[in-house]
Amino acid sequence: MLNHSKKFCINHPTRYIFAKQRCLYCYRKEILYPKQLLKPKKVYKIKNSSPKRALLINEYSRKKKEKWIQLINEKKNRCFFSDIILTPDPNIVPDFHHLYEKENNHLIDMDNTYPCIFKYHREYHDLQRDYENLAREDKLWYSYFIERIKITFPLLYQKEMYLIQKANTKVKRL
Repeated sequence: MLNHSKKFCINHPTRYIFAKQRCLYCYRKEILYPKQLLKPKKVYKIKNSSPKRALLINEYSRKKKEKWIQLINEKKNRCFFSDIILTPDPNIVPDFHHLYEKENNHLIDMDNTYPCIFKYHREYHDLQRDYENLAREDKLWYSYFIERIKITFPLLYQKEMYLIQKANTKVKRL
């Protein structure tokens, strides 16, 4: 319990003083909190990636450039999804799509990595939530993509068909 004398706060004539001729409210507002603001706060930096992962990312960017130059020389610089020819500029490296995961050593494995246009790459990865809207006109690239991978990548084709079938069953239940 607060022990106070019969003296009142300099700002509030009805409240008893707590310290330095101020009530508890005024003391906290005018003296205690400004002192706390003057103290520098500790800043903790968290690294975005481990040193090993940073080395892998550097290696990946180097291999990506090499792969892009190789594809330009072989005239295979086409988007993986839309089959549009990409500009053959060795200085501008496009997005690359990994058929398998990008974790650990799969990141620098360039055998299953293909160049693509960012727009189609983003749409492809967003399809997991949007399979029921594939018939729209802006998604026509996907039907051509499915026809191409049916021949070239049968495992990927089976995976896509499974995902479409799964999405269709969810829609029918609702």
